[in-house]
This record gives sequence, structure tokens and C-alpha cells, in this order.
Amino acid sequence: VRPELTKISREEARKNLGFDNRPVILSFGGSLGAAMVNKAMQHLALHNKNREDIVHFHVVGRYDEGKFVKFLDENNINNPDRIIVNEYLYDIAKYMAAADIIICRCGALTIAELSCMGKASILIPSPNVVRNHQEQNAREFERNGAAVVMTEEMLNETALYEEIISLVKDTKKLEEMSENLKKMAKTEKQPTNADMYIGKEAVVTEDIVNLEAKGLVKVGGSIWSARTEVDNYTIPAGSHVTVIKIEGVKLIVRPIL
Repeated sequence: VRPELTKISREEARKNLGFDNRPVILSFGGSLGAAMVNKAMQHLALHNKNREDIVHFHVVGRYDEGKFVKFLDENNINNPDRIIVNEYLYDIAKYMAAADIIICRCGALTIAELSCMGKASILIPSPNVVRNHQEQNAREFERNGAAVVMTEEMLNETALYEEIISLVKDTKKLEEMSENLKKMAKTEKQPTNADMYIGKEAVVTEDIVNLEAKGLVKVGGSIWSARTEVDNYTIPAGSHVTVIKIEGVKLIVRPIL
């Protein structure tokens, strides 16, 4: 988890970015973008076209190639102070800190960052991943009252808008989601908690790929970043592993053969 994500408060980020007190939504589908996420955000932009009480930042990704802006123009959505579209945000940590609700995919790194920041979210699992691990990640958060999950099949023209409005109106639920997220978070301030897991069996919830610095395991009811002993080794989601040692906030694991 990038350290800058926990170093700036919501108030500081909003002041730095010049935001007022209106609810802020941040949405993204990854650096390259995600067509289904972009389509859902188009529907959301249409519903919010005449609303002045919500600010929405959307990151379309490199593969969008101007389609989203073209859609806004074709539908006379010209509200640059309320619906702001970017191909990429280099200082996205600041926007995440300022946001009230984040709409995104749910890969390992993203959900770890949401947890550390305590950000209420609507998670849209990508179906195009090994063993459907993004939905597994998302459902774990949903079970703990830490996120709302919407599969791509649920993204009709009104469902996302209705969910957003419901959350915006229910500040108590947003606060509860934030607190539940923080309970699930594993940050650099909590590395000693992992010591109890040495020698324990864990389940890989997202493929461990050392060369891409990604991978998650579930052990003792908690989700942790993980890697293997060998740099060029990959362990697929669903595999069982043994925790052999701790490095910082990452579990070093060995496959159970």
C-alpha cells in the first residue's frame, strides 16, 4: 500500500484540491480503463446531469480514446465543475482521500488501499480474472459491512444511480462502512499482528505473482499481501500455502504440495 494514501486527511485533500462540502464520487476502472465501468458511469452522468449537489470525478483510462467525452457532448452534459473526466490521475491518492464514495474494480492492491483509507466503496468485480477472485475479494468486504458489491450484470441504467443516492443520503451507513474497512486494514503500523500466523495454513485469494508484486492470502480471517520464496514462482488463487516468515507487512509463503 502506497504510504501517501494514509498521510493526507479528507479535509486536507479537499482544501488542496479546492473542493467544497458537496459529496464527491471518484470512479475508475484501472489505468487502461474498463469498458463496462465506463458505460455504467455514462448512465450515472446522465442521471446526475441536472444535479448540483454531487461532484463526480471519473478516470476513463487510456483505452477509452475520447469515447466518454464524446458521449457527454452528444447528451449536452456540460458541467465541468460537477462531472470531471480524466484519462489518468497522477495524484489519485489525493482524490481518493477527498472522495466520499469510490466506485472501482476490486483487485488486491485496490481493496488494500480502500481499507487503509477507510473509504466507502461500490465494488464492481471484473469477471475476466482467474477463479473469479475479484468477486471473492468483494464479497468478503460485503460480508463485513465494508462495501457495496455490484456485478456487471447488475449495472443497468438506474441501479448504480439509485445506490449512489441511497449512500449519499445515509451518512451513518458511510461512517459504518468506513469503520468496518479500517478494522479489516493491514498497514505498516500493524506488522507484529502477523507473527501469530507463522506456520499456519493460508488460502491464496488472488494469484501470487512475485514479478508483478501482487498476491493475497487469507489466514485467521484476515487478508494479507503475500509473496513466495522464489522470485519467478506463481501460485494461483485457491491454492493452500504455509506462512513461513514475515517481511514488513507481507507474508512469505510456501505452497503445500
